[in-house]
This record gives sequence, C-alpha cells and structure tokens, in this order.
Amino acid sequence: MKSLCIESSRQEPTLVVFDHSNQKVLASKTLKPSELKDGKKHSTTLVLEIKTLLKQANILKNDLDFIGTSLGPGSFIGTRVGIVTAKTLAYALEIPIAYFCSLEIYNPISDTSFAVLSDAKSKGVYAYFGKKEGSIITFDKEPSLYTLDELLKKLTKNTLLISPEADVIQEKLPSALSLKVEQRSIDYALWENNVCKKTFLNPLVASKASEPYTLRVS
Repeated sequence: MKSLCIESSRQEPTLVVFDHSNQKVLASKTLKPSELKDGKKHSTTLVLEIKTLLKQANILKNDLDFIGTSLGPGSFIGTRVGIVTAKTLAYALEIPIAYFCSLEIYNPISDTSFAVLSDAKSKGVYAYFGKKEGSIITFDKEPSLYTLDELLKKLTKNTLLISPEADVIQEKLPSALSLKVEQRSIDYALWENNVCKKTFLNPLVASKASEPYTLRVS
C-alpha cells in the first residue's frame, strides 16, 4: 500500500511518498518559501513537485492507494491549497483521502505529558495536548485555539512544549516564566505509523469533514 501525503499548513510545505508495506519513505521534499509563488500559483507548484517526487520514488500516480492531507492548524491559504490539491488528485485517480491534524506528526521523544504548539498570529496559539507512554502517543480530541493567558493557565510545570516553529512561539511566552519550547521536525515514522496508516484504516476518521481547523469554532 502506497500513499502520497501533503502537509501544507506550515510556511515550508512537506510532501512525502510512503510505502506502507515496509514502513518506508520512498521520497520526500520540503519546499522553501522561495520555491512557492503567490496563492494563485501555490497549487501549481505543489502539483509540479508531486510529479517530480513520484518520479524520484520510482512509482506512477496510479500506484497510489490513498492521499493524506493536513487540515492544519496553520496557514489558511496553505492548508486549503493542500486540501484542494489532494481532492483533485484523489478524484482523478479514484482513490480515498485521509485527513489528519498537522500537530500529530511531531514526536516528544521521551515519555511525558506534552503540548505541540503552533502560531495562530494575533489570535494566539494553537495547542494539541497529549501524552507519550512508550511507543503509544495519545492526544486530546482535537487541537484548540488559546489566548496566551488561557494557554498559560492550562500548562503545568511538567508539560513539555514542542513546536515546528519554536522560535516564534518562544517569543510569545513571557520570559519571566522560563518556559522553553523545543524545536521539532516532522517525524516520518510517526507520520506513517500513527497518522497516515491509522487514519486511512479507520473509516470514521478517514471520512471526517475536510474543513481546516482554522475555520472551526473552539
């Protein structure tokens, strides 16, 4: 079983081709902001990069069994472009889509309670709280949007803070509290095992509404 997964809610969208039969990443590409055009051409860039990525993975688009795409939270335009691109390809190939939360693909590494944080600009911070015990990671039902005061009230001294944009989040937190946000990159094994495959194999999750988290009411 093979899939193409799109995570476009960050400033640097990531594309990955997985072979789920051997839990292997066949090819991946993270796009730099300089490689992207304005909103109207953003989707064109993704499609061209996907074509190149499939060639690198040495598979045809018809070899794909499903497409995974992120619902954010993150950039509204980027998330929407990823969703539309996934829907277009899935429709053309007549294969299903698996939707997932972009904050589920960052590993806290050690066993602990943690929060994955994402910048929501002037609205505050998106946070997805979870707990890791061995190889098992469990999350709250969905990520939520918090004002800074709301977030600080929910944190405990034992909560590990991680983020794909740690420097941005760190600047938002009061320096007097000595809270440290650890930078994390996408964990491909976590993405493959705990997000893409799990989501695709769960009909209730795979059929969830494709509305980005940025449009949902907390």
